[in-house]
Amino acid sequence: MADVVIRLFTTGGRSRLALKPTDTFATLKQKIQEHCNVPPAHQTLELSDGRGRRPLTGVDTATLASLGVTSGAELHLKTTGGVAAEIAGVTFAPKAMTSADLPPEKKEEKKDTAAGVAGATG
Repeated sequence: MADVVIRLFTTGGRSRLALKPTDTFATLKQKIQEHCNVPPAHQTLELSDGRGRRPLTGVDTATLASLGVTSGAELHLKTTGGVAAEIAGVTFAPKAMTSADLPPEKKEEKKDTAAGVAGATG
């Protein structure tokens, strides 16, 4: 069975991981821990596969194929709990969240709230 080559992006770099389509979500998270020194409990993954970007979630026993992870897919790793990713011995601190990281509906809420506050003065 052919390898699934995934491009992994972190706040400070990118790398490639090779897995099998039959590997599990738990195996993927373990490989990320080995490669980036980020424990699975502190990994938030998003999958970008040409149809957009979506959170990659699933039970640990789900296969990569069943999660829609195919060769060439991009995984974006966001760390939680203040854990920093490390690639090739270089540590990358977690990126502070900005309004650009918010989903579109939250950006609209923020605009509406700011407009309401600005309009309330006077």
